Amino acid sequence: MKRITVKQVLKAIGSDKLELVKGNGYWYFIYDDVAKSRYDTHSVYTMLLGDDLAFWVEEGKEFVAKMEKTNA
Repeated sequence: MKRITVKQVLKAIGSDKLELVKGNGYWYFIYDDVAKSRYDTHSVYTMLLGDDLAFWVEEGKEFVAKMEKTNA
């Protein structure tokens, strides 16, 4: 199976305020909306992105939805 890429994950989520970064033994999303003073991170404890794009899209979209509800 072909591994997915950060670029594929972010494109599928479709938020320009989101990044996906590799940490030491985990990955984390960074949500940064400067205009609305919203910033937070969401960690996913896994070494590899793997091949399950649907998992990453769901994680990212849930995080974006949570952040967009904050101080709405």
